[in-house]
Amino acid sequence: SALLIARKPCAHAELFGAGEKSPARGSIRLYATPLGVLVRADFGGLSVEEKAHRLRVRFDGKHHPTTLPCSQGGGCQCLTAAFAVEDVVGRRVSLLSEGHDTPLALGEIHSIFSPQPIDKPISSLYNRS
Repeated sequence: SALLIARKPCAHAELFGAGEKSPARGSIRLYATPLGVLVRADFGGLSVEEKAHRLRVRFDGKHHPTTLPCSQGGGCQCLTAAFAVEDVVGRRVSLLSEGHDTPLALGEIHSIFSPQPIDKPISSLYNRS
């Protein structure tokens, strides 16, 4: 996508099968853009039956949950203004199959930029002495 040229994701999640025997797994990358949040997701380990249903990704944000559609193959790339990256960092994300509320895979969104702890005044960070 043209929006991703020379961009690194701001946040990511690794998802793993929610059931004891569920081989479902995947990754989600979130990119902040001037137009909203670009979501890229790839999933694997889905059974033929699971692939036959419409899949969706649910983000449990600070204010309200947001659900985005995926392709039947388990991929997702969409732009949304439903939430900001910071609204979902530290929150649960799940892969769901249409008509089912039990997640196929679960994960947690983590920020890629970990803030540096500041124990000095901010102005001292700019001094190179």
